[in-house]
Amino acid sequence: MTVIFIPSLMQDLTDGIDKIELKVKTIREMIQILELKFPGFSQRIFEGNSIRDDISIIVDGIQNSEGMGKIILNAVEIHFIPLISGG
Repeated sequence: MTVIFIPSLMQDLTDGIDKIELKVKTIREMIQILELKFPGFSQRIFEGNSIRDDISIIVDGIQNSEGMGKIILNAVEIHFIPLISGG
């Protein structure tokens, strides 16, 4: 099972749940399951058909650069990191 950590900015969708364990194969499947459990979740992650520019998905400490098809079957931890911008 993979532990998926939900950032505080998204916990309004999860009723305060900060992590969930799932067995999933890909990032896409993970987002689909999270959307079923927590409607509106995918809207916070996607822009069109791709991951938003201001969200980084970290798989076992490494930033995901492979997109939605990334295989995560054996991943231990996944984090969604909202990127901060400013000037």
